[in-house]
Amino acid sequence: MPIDHPEDKLEPTTFRELARKIACENLPAFGSTLQEVLNATRDDVVAGQPLAEIILRDPALTSHVLRAANAAYLGHSGSTKVVTVSRAVVVLGINTIRSLCISAMAMESMATVVAFRHRVQAALGRALHAAVQARDMGLLSGSRREDAEQLFVEALLSSIGEMAFWCYGAAYAERLDRALKSGIAPARAEKEVLGTSLQQFNHMLLQAWNLGSVMRASREVALAERLSTATQQGWSNTEAHRATQAIGIFLRRPDVENVRRLQQNATQASTLATGLGANEAAQWIPVVDPAAADNAGHQAPAGGKAGSCVS
Repeated sequence: MPIDHPEDKLEPTTFRELARKIACENLPAFGSTLQEVLNATRDDVVAGQPLAEIILRDPALTSHVLRAANAAYLGHSGSTKVVTVSRAVVVLGINTIRSLCISAMAMESMATVVAFRHRVQAALGRALHAAVQARDMGLLSGSRREDAEQLFVEALLSSIGEMAFWCYGAAYAERLDRALKSGIAPARAEKEVLGTSLQQFNHMLLQAWNLGSVMRASREVALAERLSTATQQGWSNTEAHRATQAIGIFLRRPDVENVRRLQQNATQASTLATGLGANEAAQWIPVVDPAAADNAGHQAPAGGKAGSCVS
């Protein structure tokens, strides 16, 4: 049955105005810095120094990037700790630093939200999980490293609209929250309350920042998002099994080997979230104890909120 609040139905044009308001008034710095980061990394030959300068303008961003670089990639850079942004660019590469920078920006921009904080953190955890999975799928399917990192960015930014909505949606967010708490499925609640979807709102927000071209509707990203959503309920539910099977078919990998790799990626995503200082978001990434990984993903997450309902 339809939602029993006809006044909650919002016109899509009104919702589009909300996207513009958030882009221009609530998160203008995020949009402008994101544009700078993406522009600076278009030319790998000259991008290193401009990218480092962008990061260094913000001490908090610098700290987050360096923490994440060491927490998530220490094994890739040898035993020497990365202590400067310039060194991080050299050791990890421009594209990896771009991914870390955008991850840190997303976390920092949404860190102070109070209302609907659990929904923001769930969306951030889901986005980081999807980003790591999408990048790995790109690598496994033969993409170049820079193209795989582009998949990371696309997956991460696919949820930026949802996070921004829960941070700055005000009455809109309250109405959708009420519908979700009533037990209505998310996709239906979004359509009936908002007249559109949060995915479409994401596109509106990126377009307001003139960044609509970032979203390429990549197959890897779609599969990664499906997995990150399904596994917030754990790895053993039906939707999680279907998601892992779809990825296995896409990558042409045996089921057990595929699930083990996906669970390892989830652990890396959780480590990345923790490295960024997003400990709450990390709780929404379903980490499996390595000793249980040989059971091909048929175990519940080792801890956190990944097994609880987020609606």
